Amino acid sequence: MIELSLQTGEFVDVLGADRAYSLLKKYGFSCVDWNFDLCWNKKTVVKGPYEGQCIFERPLNEVLEYFSEDLAAQKRYGIRPGQAHAPYPAYAPGYPDFSPYARKIYGRCIEFCDAVGIPYLVIHGISRMYNEDLSEDAVDELNWELYSGLIPVLQKTNVTVCLENLFTRSFRNGLHAGFGSDAKKAAQLIDRLNEAAGKECFGFCLDTGHLTLVRLDFRSFIPALGNRIKCLHLNDNDQSGDHHRVPYGGLADWERFYSEMRKVDYRGTVNFETHKQYSLDTLYDPDFIEPWLAYLAVCGRMMGQRMGLKDK
Repeated sequence: MIELSLQTGEFVDVLGADRAYSLLKKYGFSCVDWNFDLCWNKKTVVKGPYEGQCIFERPLNEVLEYFSEDLAAQKRYGIRPGQAHAPYPAYAPGYPDFSPYARKIYGRCIEFCDAVGIPYLVIHGISRMYNEDLSEDAVDELNWELYSGLIPVLQKTNVTVCLENLFTRSFRNGLHAGFGSDAKKAAQLIDRLNEAAGKECFGFCLDTGHLTLVRLDFRSFIPALGNRIKCLHLNDNDQSGDHHRVPYGGLADWERFYSEMRKVDYRGTVNFETHKQYSLDTLYDPDFIEPWLAYLAVCGRMMGQRMGLKDK
């Protein structure tokens, strides 16, 4: 079944819950990707003090109350949260107390996802920064510590944490493959984590924009991950920046993408992460919102069919 999904960030935040979810219903969307990453300021949070910077520090009942308006509006319009995006980064050079704080936040995010029925939570891993004196082995150990530290809470839930293919920048703004962009290595880490957990607690979120940005090939990347791919961030760019444009607005090789996704028998949602293409904070004109939603709805149904999903 083709289920269309859109990220909440820079959409629900600007329009408000009732208006945003009513528009998603109008244009045939049934799911959202909930942007918990907007629940802290990623540019300042790493400097501390940490306490008081994120709603997910609070007890679960208070978090549920905080999001009650969103949850009620989703229910009112028949929209379900099919996936969510955790706050990031998970690591900050020179701030050793930040990573334990981030893991605490992720634990509560997982509990919230389980309480409201969100099956997948995307958590960014840690990439090797070009201005930091860390070996690849040291970065691998940091990522193992990050994700394996979540196993105890994941074992008590029905939530799957998804790694994502990322990119990094050098000091001259060069773009480089980051954590999760080595598909075979990501697959090995997921398998190792699931073995340690004793059940499937980890999967993968494929970001088509990030893959295009660092010029990786869908034909080799997708088969290496196979059915570990649980959810998508569908977006496009011209390989000069992480633009989050709508599909066919950049250089992504969509025909190769469809072919490989059919082979791995993907059965998740058609989820767009295209906020920089049509969002109010970019356009400053609310009249553009509905035409872009109409485009995404048509595009999403077509993309789902070409991926091998069946329409309702």
